[in-house]
Amino acid sequence: MGFEAHISDGLSYLERAGSGPVLVCLHGIGSNGGSFAPLEDKLPAGWRVIAWHAPGYLTSQPLAQDWPEAADYAAALEAFLDRLGLDKVMLLGHSLGCLTAASFVRRASERVQGMVLALLCFGARGRGRNGIVGGVQGTDRGSGRDGAGGFCRRPCTASGVCA
Repeated sequence: MGFEAHISDGLSYLERAGSGPVLVCLHGIGSNGGSFAPLEDKLPAGWRVIAWHAPGYLTSQPLAQDWPEAADYAAALEAFLDRLGLDKVMLLGHSLGCLTAASFVRRASERVQGMVLALLCFGARGRGRNGIVGGVQGTDRGSGRDGAGGFCRRPCTASGVCA
């Protein structure tokens, strides 16, 4: 199958076609969507897998803000999903991608079927309300105990592990 390169309104991404669930992969700082290529043969063959090159990475246009925050990347992710016509997705975040995913869940938890946060970072604001732990604990919307929203209502430790 393999990933194919695409561009949507200035945001470049890789996509593996599939008719099943949609997994959106969000990379970390200094990386790009291609960092998820080794996972391709480990994921179910029917899944549609999208690995974005975050705004400002590779050929993706940068965000307008001089110092973008997680919420800015989450807004870009929401606009990207809207352009692709994706109402519900699963998110896989790595490092900075974890901040983006958690911020996106705060913004639009009803659109997230599940998420995996791998090697999360706390962000420039650390462990407070605007960092990853604050972002996850601050979520008050969701789809129930087993959905992403339910996950995000569970208490988290300072290391970001949620009960």
